[in-house]
Amino acid sequence: MSQPAGDPRFIRVTLTSLAGPLVWALHFGAVYGGQHVACRIADPGNASLRIAIAGVTAVAILVLVFIFLNVRQLVRPAPPFDQDVPTFLRAVSLSLIGLSLFAIVATALAGLMLPSCPTLR
Repeated sequence: MSQPAGDPRFIRVTLTSLAGPLVWALHFGAVYGGQHVACRIADPGNASLRIAIAGVTAVAILVLVFIFLNVRQLVRPAPPFDQDVPTFLRAVSLSLIGLSLFAIVATALAGLMLPSCPTLR
């Protein structure tokens, strides 16, 4: 039978499957939200904002690489399950990680290439 929604294994598999978009959303909010708040409070200068964006991007990419390397162990649903379920979950997880990696790089490039604070004044 199926596991209840509060089962820790179900939550682990779901969060691992959606880890790529979750990391991207956190990165997106950190880059644009942090940039906006930093520019609104005080003009920190482009160099410090670029370093912060590069640091947040490096952390996000490292998290995605860690999940990519461990997705086989993390996406293992509780038995009984159909033989194709783990294969499908791994494929979905890896696809979402790849798309999220692309989105993280695009977000970082936009944050690094475009002027940061002058647009708020």
